[in-house]
Amino acid sequence: LQATQIGRSLAVWSRSRLCCRVVCCVPRVEAVSALRAPHCRKRSSKAGLSPSVRGLSAVTASASASAAEGGAAGGMAGSHADLMKAFQACVPALSGANYKGQHGKVGILGGCREYTGAPFFAAMSASRVGADLMFVFCTESASIVIKTFSPDLIVMPLLPERPVFDDPPPEAEVSKMVDRSSALILPWMRKLSCLVVGPGMGDDPFVAAASRLVIKECRRANIPLVVDGSGINLIVAEPQLVKGYTNCVVTPNIAELGRIAGAVGVSLKGSIGSSWQQHAQEIAAALGGPVLISKGPADIITDGKAVLSCKVPATPKRCGGQGDVLAGIIATFVSWATRPGASRDLLVASYAACALLRTSSHTAFGKADRAMIASDVIAELQPTFLRVLSG
Repeated sequence: LQATQIGRSLAVWSRSRLCCRVVCCVPRVEAVSALRAPHCRKRSSKAGLSPSVRGLSAVTASASASAAEGGAAGGMAGSHADLMKAFQACVPALSGANYKGQHGKVGILGGCREYTGAPFFAAMSASRVGADLMFVFCTESASIVIKTFSPDLIVMPLLPERPVFDDPPPEAEVSKMVDRSSALILPWMRKLSCLVVGPGMGDDPFVAAASRLVIKECRRANIPLVVDGSGINLIVAEPQLVKGYTNCVVTPNIAELGRIAGAVGVSLKGSIGSSWQQHAQEIAAALGGPVLISKGPADIITDGKAVLSCKVPATPKRCGGQGDVLAGIIATFVSWATRPGASRDLLVASYAACALLRTSSHTAFGKADRAMIASDVIAELQPTFLRVLSG
């Protein structure tokens, strides 16, 4: 009898312990699920869909409301689904009749002694979403390093650079170096479908001088431009480089947005923060042509007239290189949007690029958590592209 009572007591104790464990664990499990994979919490009513595709439905639903909200505010209606469908029309078909370079020849102007990863991230991202050929125009000190990253990139050490230990050459000699550099780069520029200016450019005055000349010549030739990273310093110093140029996308983070605002005479109140993004449309209007992507908690995309807001769930991890990844995606998408017979809608192309990056980074974070790096995001671009943009 005593043994039976002890057995019953142990059973009750065990059940109570189990209940306590279950109750205590539920909030933690839900918190991790919310952080890593919101799509795992509900089963799709559509049989046969993978968890990733099921997750896309939740992402799309959230983004649809966001895009509609941004469109109503800026005068450009359209849900997330509508915008992505509009961009799908720009995606070139793959067929046996395609020739090399037809789906994008993307150039990256950047890469210096200190920064070799940024141009690589931008170029590989352009490739992973569909560009055929990727060119990197960098300094000699960066070229060998970038070449070792991937044989898929065409790397040309044509940017001049200031010597580290020797005295800089006389000003007249510097001018000759810059002129020679731009003269060597420009024939390649005319072959490109889009040029990204800035990833890994650094603050070398020789590089900056050559890059300014290249931007001016690209503008004369109506070559699409994406200005990112250190390239934004050139715009801050000389807004006329892109002012009035509609074949251009500028991608500032919030700090860079503030500096551009100061350069074009737009006053931003308060301390740095996402509230500054409320002025993105005004800043774009002051530039009078380029599409401005203000990167932040939401990506605000505007040409000064229409405004789109991309709030597709992204990663909370802000590792280096994500801006370079976005710049490469934009370059490929702009290449498609500006090819003969396409829509030439840089707003829609930019929105699709932001949505693709945010979804890819969200997936990468779900797998790597705090260890996520830019290479993890690049690895997710192709499968995410197939889910989101292949119809």
